[in-house]
Amino acid sequence: MLQTDGRFFSFRGERIVLSGVTLGPFPAGKSLISELPEIAAKGCNMVRVYETPSRAFLDEAHRLGIHVFASVPWSWEINYLKYRSLYEKGYLDLRSFLTEHGDHPALSAIYIANETPAWLVHEMGKERVKMALEEMINRLRPEFPYVLYTYANYPTTEFLELENTDFTAFNVYLESEDTYRAYLQHLQIIAGDRPLVISEFGADVGTHGEDGQAGMIEMATRVSSEEGVQGITVFAWSDVWFNNGSIVDGWLFGMKTAEGDLREASAYLGRDVLTKRPCPTSLISVVVCSYNGATRIGACLEALFKLNDESYEVVVIDDGSSDGTAEVAQSFLSRFEEKGIEFRTITQENKGLSVARNRGAEIGGGELIAYTDDDARPDQDWLKWLRVSFQAGEEIGMVGGYGLQPTRDEPEAQEVSRLPGQASPVLIDNTNAEHLPGCNMAVRKKVWEEIGGFREKYRIAGDDVDFCWRVLEAGYEVKFHPCAIVWHESRATYRAYLKQQWGYGKAEALLAIDHPEKFGKNGIQWQGGVYKGDPRILTKNSAVYTGLNNDALFQPIIYGSQSSQVKTLFGKLLEKSYLWVRALARWWNRGRKN
Repeated sequence: MLQTDGRFFSFRGERIVLSGVTLGPFPAGKSLISELPEIAAKGCNMVRVYETPSRAFLDEAHRLGIHVFASVPWSWEINYLKYRSLYEKGYLDLRSFLTEHGDHPALSAIYIANETPAWLVHEMGKERVKMALEEMINRLRPEFPYVLYTYANYPTTEFLELENTDFTAFNVYLESEDTYRAYLQHLQIIAGDRPLVISEFGADVGTHGEDGQAGMIEMATRVSSEEGVQGITVFAWSDVWFNNGSIVDGWLFGMKTAEGDLREASAYLGRDVLTKRPCPTSLISVVVCSYNGATRIGACLEALFKLNDESYEVVVIDDGSSDGTAEVAQSFLSRFEEKGIEFRTITQENKGLSVARNRGAEIGGGELIAYTDDDARPDQDWLKWLRVSFQAGEEIGMVGGYGLQPTRDEPEAQEVSRLPGQASPVLIDNTNAEHLPGCNMAVRKKVWEEIGGFREKYRIAGDDVDFCWRVLEAGYEVKFHPCAIVWHESRATYRAYLKQQWGYGKAEALLAIDHPEKFGKNGIQWQGGVYKGDPRILTKNSAVYTGLNNDALFQPIIYGSQSSQVKTLFGKLLEKSYLWVRALARWWNRGRKN
């Protein structure tokens, strides 16, 4: 079965990018099934169907290696909250279909609804529509857990990002490359830690001509690939379109004419086209600094060994550990050598994190220096997405992503992971960052040299904040890429969390001396906002721009604070007081020797 893997999809243990077409609805007598071999021959590995697929259709899709993203039509374009029986019938129809086909190997995902009209959303109430769609998923998922669930949204109701979908899906028809790219970057932030799929993109031959259509499909597949979209569905496979009981004349979105001839645009279909991207191959030096990390660093190095990259090296700096960290690291030497990757473990006296990071950059021979922590596990495509961002221009000095938190079994660790103050990027907009966390950041070596490396007085924390600010002050851009992720463990106990926050406060005391213009009475005054990687969902405190008569083409949303997920009394006290802990640490340590 198709599965989500953080921001990505996997199938049978392998990472997969989806490329496909929409298929149907067709009039009676025209077979959906007969189209599948030609779709597969174009390299597509996914189809989206708007009518309920039959067992025979699913069987043929499975034979051809095609993932089916299905719909079971119901009355989502009518006020189903007023006429509740329509909603219940939709649920029963979906349940009936899943009872019969939910375990079919070709059935990968269910679109529970598609583009609820904006005027209807506002009539029913934004929050109530969101809750009703989420309820549909919540009722189906426990009984049919083997398919992925989503809602096909569109820009006019962008605020309807559901909290419980498996991936984010948007129908997007934007013809300008710059506009399309910018909106994808925006959607990646909305998607959070979930894969982003473009559930419809198309261009009408009647308006643009065949050359124009081909150019737009080429643009959409290329830009989607560059921006980390994990699936694109071209609308549509055929000009034959059956809607409201009749064939729609003049509907020319197909990759194939009504007479069965393939159009020029069909050359840009298929997963090979979507994943084929030139990428720089210059050497990247991955630096891991560790102090008494013997129990942590093994998982980090295992992840680095599995990176999908052939032009990197690994430098481990053991900062005076007393627990055998260097021995654990050195045990990986032979495996990296067999892979053809240079691997070095350097041991030094305990001099602090900044000294260790500078030592790693000095030793590394790469044009790019990528940093991660010993308690982080970089995703297998981490370096690929760092490379893609640096490729945009020499003015980009730093690139990074964020840390997804693995699921923890221990109740206390789960609670701590929800507390504020975790290592997170600070974003000025969708792609520009003010700060990147030290567990996931990369810098051009020439930029590191130009600004003099990390300031060595930052022994535990704060070095990454100071470094990012100085890169920006030097006139370089600091970029964020949402697909450049690492899996980063938060502290496992309340005590460790408090110690961490005290360390952050201590570091802020140094930052306040070096960057007084960045501070107010409550600490750092960020220009941007902290990004935790959560999906951006509508809350009671959100403000939505609806446009005249609720018909604005885009619905930008001002997000309010989300409700706390902290459950224990002690956790709630920490959540309320963590800023005071850091403020006390700043006051206590200001002017002290560090």
